[in-house]
Amino acid sequence: MDDLKDELRDGLERIAAAGSPATTVDAAAAVRRGRRVRRARRSAAAVIVAAAVGTGAAAAVLPGGGGENGVVQATGYPSPLTAEAAFGWLPRGYGQTGASGGDDGETEPVFLLKAGTDRKPKAVELTLYAPGTEAMPKVPKKGWRSVELVDGRVAYWTVEPGGSGEDAAELSWQNRQGRWVVLSIGDRGIADSATVLRIAAGVRFQDEPAAFPVRVTGVPGGLEVLGASVTRRPQGVEFDLGHRTTPGDPRMPNDYLRLEIRPADAGDRRFYGTNTTVDGDPAQDSRLPHSGPDLDVDGGGQRLIVFDAEGRRVRIEAAGRTLERLQAAGGLAGLYRRITFLGSDPGKWTTRPLA
Repeated sequence: MDDLKDELRDGLERIAAAGSPATTVDAAAAVRRGRRVRRARRSAAAVIVAAAVGTGAAAAVLPGGGGENGVVQATGYPSPLTAEAAFGWLPRGYGQTGASGGDDGETEPVFLLKAGTDRKPKAVELTLYAPGTEAMPKVPKKGWRSVELVDGRVAYWTVEPGGSGEDAAELSWQNRQGRWVVLSIGDRGIADSATVLRIAAGVRFQDEPAAFPVRVTGVPGGLEVLGASVTRRPQGVEFDLGHRTTPGDPRMPNDYLRLEIRPADAGDRRFYGTNTTVDGDPAQDSRLPHSGPDLDVDGGGQRLIVFDAEGRRVRIEAAGRTLERLQAAGGLAGLYRRITFLGSDPGKWTTRPLA
């Protein structure tokens, strides 16, 4: 089987070098799953993009349900997100704006890297699929019309520069580790072939922990880090911890903790409605009467939203045994007070945010 794969790959590279049309192998069904993930992650702002990394260290809980002053003492979690790729070159004025990765419980795992400007933070998106997945680009009826070489590997214009759809250009290739890569350009100002190929050629594939602009202490131990993401422009983080009751189930488990931090938005406060304060800042506690919509919390848990904490909106949800353990340590408000913000300089961020 490996010999057959090598022979096929060599043949495709010869086709690319000759400038002939590529194979018309139909992998559309496989790629539709991957494309659904990418489209959903662009539009669903409230959905955490998952990064499955295993189980965190067990908590050291003293008899009586808590540690010193009732705080649940966790020995710490590993880095919740691995940066599997990085941009080596971007057009002038562009920079990396965000990263997320892993398995959302429904489709193949991916690592998603974003770059852009302050006005267009998602103008460039790189999707790196997990080894062995079948998320090949969708093949047109007449096959791929043109091919290129990226790092010596055959690459396909799945959306040729100047495309009229959501993406102005899209280039797809299989890297030297055998993983499919999709580079999508949403800014027509940089969607010419020379620029796109230069971005693609500069991509570095790596295995490094991502850095986060926050540190959270007193997180109950023994949970799986189901999801994580970090953005630089605008600055924000999301963490999803818990235990999936069924492997591959995309729904939140009944025992979980979700933490989301993003810039404050006056519209959020009007939408949800306030019914309390935390340290003087307007907030909503889902267990108190409120004027906003009646939004269920997964697993019958509790949600706390602090709407404007020095320009940030902090949302914490928990359910099950995890919520019970947090109640012994000051509840969701107690966890909120144990969040430390590390500033805007990425050099001062941490790769162990759940320490």
